[in-house]
Amino acid sequence: MAASGNIVLYGSGLFGRNTQAKNAAQLTALQQSGFTTVILWTLHVDPDGTLSYNDAVIVENGVFAATFSYLPDLVNQLTTGSSVQNVLFCIGSGEVNDFTNIQALLATDAGKLTLNRNFHALSSALPINGYDFDDEDLYDADTIANLSTMLCDNNQMIITYCPYAEQSTWNAAVQKVYTWDQEQYPPLGQSVQWWNLQCYSGGAGNDPAQWVQQLPSNAGITDPASYIIPGYDASLQDPTSIEQTFQGLAQSDPGIAGGFLWNSSAIFASQYTPHDYAQAIINGLGLGQSALARRAAAR
Repeated sequence: MAASGNIVLYGSGLFGRNTQAKNAAQLTALQQSGFTTVILWTLHVDPDGTLSYNDAVIVENGVFAATFSYLPDLVNQLTTGSSVQNVLFCIGSGEVNDFTNIQALLATDAGKLTLNRNFHALSSALPINGYDFDDEDLYDADTIANLSTMLCDNNQMIITYCPYAEQSTWNAAVQKVYTWDQEQYPPLGQSVQWWNLQCYSGGAGNDPAQWVQQLPSNAGITDPASYIIPGYDASLQDPTSIEQTFQGLAQSDPGIAGGFLWNSSAIFASQYTPHDYAQAIINGLGLGQSALARRAAAR
């Protein structure tokens, strides 16, 4: 499950091109940022099972594309001597058919084999720690659950979800995953380790506390309050505003364990750094030194 202080960044198009100077500068900024999880955004699944990192093929017919031969080293460096502990690959986004394509592939033995083969090629080539699901086109609990159990590799890979609506579907998915977990030998804990709840754009009205309260009680979620990791848009809020947002969350929901930001591109295009934003979440949640000092001074 999500550990206290889980500070997550969605890397929109991060390292998506072999631009050495840009990649090196962004790598250094992220290593020193304070973010603990970076999610590469995003992976698309074609009807034939081909995987693309945004608009470029990254795996086809079980082969990792040579055009991304520079990427494994960058991902490896991202977690070396760094605050970043985990690198995940997001699957899906808005206005695509990724999960619809996944559903069709999972419906046949040949499709399952293709998906399994291509995802295995991806995780074998890249030192990633798991996958994040951003299903905004299908909302089918069976598809989400079946892909989760395929990719979790008996809890060797982190699986997270990134919902903004349709909580009943996501709840049903984690219940199905937990049923599968309990059927393994030995039984596994919940393979879906946390949810990154979108609280911006289509999810702007989401209340993390309500999502916590509506999580299923029979899905192996041992700490519901820390299971929901709320996220906000860096293009709409500066670090001061983000810190205030998380201060409010920490006061109203003391069980909150972390937060995420959408997205790296907006941060790098701004006057602020990844460290500024990560520190804003840390301070807002009372996990940083400045926040601790303020609390001590207020006593």
